[in-house]
Amino acid sequence: GLFFTKLAFGKYLEKSLEFFSLSLKNYLAVISYCIILNMISCYLVFYIDGVISSTFSFFEVALSVLLSNLAAAIPISPNGLGVSEVVYAKALAIMRSGENITGLGTSYFVFRLACLSANITIMVFARVYTGIMVRAG
Repeated sequence: GLFFTKLAFGKYLEKSLEFFSLSLKNYLAVISYCIILNMISCYLVFYIDGVISSTFSFFEVALSVLLSNLAAAIPISPNGLGVSEVVYAKALAIMRSGENITGLGTSYFVFRLACLSANITIMVFARVYTGIMVRAG
C-alpha cells in the first residue's frame, strides 16, 4: 500500500492532497478520530500524573496538554523537546496561582518518552516485517 511505497516528493504531495479532498462525511470522521486520540493522550497524562500523586483535575491536565502540544509545533527545538514540558508545567502553575512548578512537567515528559518508545518499536517491527516480505516475495 501507500505507507510502504517510496514515492517521489511530487507524488507524495499529490497523494497528500488527495487525502485532504475527502468528502465532508469522511473529513468529520477523521476529525472525530483525532479528537478521540487526543482525549486518550490527555487521559494517559492525567493517569501518569495521578500515579505521581498529583492533585490536578482532568480539565487542568487536558488544557495543559493542549497548550504544550501547540507549543511543540513551534519550531524552537526538534519536536518541541523541552519546550512543551516547560509550557505544560507553566500552564499547570498558572492554573494553580503560581504553585511551585518543580516536577510538574514530569508526567508529560514520561508520556512523551512512552510515545517515543512506542514509535521506535513500531518502526523497528515495520522494518523487520517489510524486510521479511521483500525476501519472501
